[in-house]
Formats: sequence, structure tokens, C-alpha cells
Amino acid sequence: MSSHKNFLDEFIKNVKELQDHNEKLKNENIKLREELYQFKSDYDFNHTEVKELSKQLYELVHNIQDDNKMYDDITYEGVDYMESDGFIYNEDYVLIGRWEDEDMDEIVWINDKYKNLHQKKYNILLAEAIS
Repeated sequence: MSSHKNFLDEFIKNVKELQDHNEKLKNENIKLREELYQFKSDYDFNHTEVKELSKQLYELVHNIQDDNKMYDDITYEGVDYMESDGFIYNEDYVLIGRWEDEDMDEIVWINDKYKNLHQKKYNILLAEAIS
């Protein structure tokens, strides 16, 4: 009987050790999950922050390049524009076209939107001149 009692005592002891070990593993798992969550949160924040800083840097460099660009005021069909290195810009410094050739007598528009805006301004100026 003593051997059964010893076996049972040893078995209970082992079960308790396994339970303790299992509890430690659960706690460690919880701790690791919290660290992983924090790391992911930090990464997401830093990633978003880096993207935003990159965007701001791009805009800053782009603005500096625009500020350093020399523009000449020009008038095309009575409408005022700016020109730099053969490219035509509107009053907001938006690229709207380029000269067709070296004669600089025809604009190749970036798209129909700017061509139509020019045509509207031209028509208004023409109507004002006739009145």
C-alpha cells in the first residue's frame, strides 16, 4: 500500500509542478503578447510618422525648387501666364503646357481643362474689348 501512496504523492506533486509551469507559461505568453502589441503600436505610429515626415519633406523640397525657379511674365492671346524654360504656368504656378516650338507662338496644353480655361478667359477679354 505504501508504494501506491508514494506513487500517488509523486503523481500529485508532478501535476502541481506542471500546473505551476503551465501558469508561468501563460503569464509569459500574456507578457509576450503585450510586448508584441506595444511593438506593433510603436511600429504603426512610427511608420505613419515617417510617412508623414516624408510627405512634408517632399513638399518642402518641391516648394524650394519652385521658389528657386525663375519665371518670366508672359501674355498669350491677352491672357497672363508665366514661363520658365519653355514651360507655361498659370497664376498658381501650376504647369499647364509648353511651347509647341521655338517660335513660341502656340501652346501645347497639358490637358483640355487648361485649354478650355484659357479659351474662356480669352473670350471674356475679347468681349470686353468689343464692348
